[in-house]
Amino acid sequence: MNTKVRWNINFERCDNGIAESEDQMQDVNVRKKPPVSALAPSSQKLLVGRKEAADLLSISARAVDYLVANKQLSTRRIGARVLIPVADLQRFVRADHPDRLAG
Repeated sequence: MNTKVRWNINFERCDNGIAESEDQMQDVNVRKKPPVSALAPSSQKLLVGRKEAADLLSISARAVDYLVANKQLSTRRIGARVLIPVADLQRFVRADHPDRLAG
């Protein structure tokens, strides 16, 4: 099955390779904007993902996974997402940590 796919100027795929009209080409170029709540600063959020938690703590995402696995950080599940309460991150930062995270 050797099907050629044509890409328009914005590097988006046209399904059939040929746009029949200008309207069809414009439909391909429409992008959804992220929800406004997703753009809120971390100081206003109650829960953050593991990458954002790692950025806030200045550690790697893997180190956050280690802290969660060792029950040093609690998590909340919303659907398939695992989120970390910002209050727990703040509690973790205020505590002393003489031991290394791993190893």
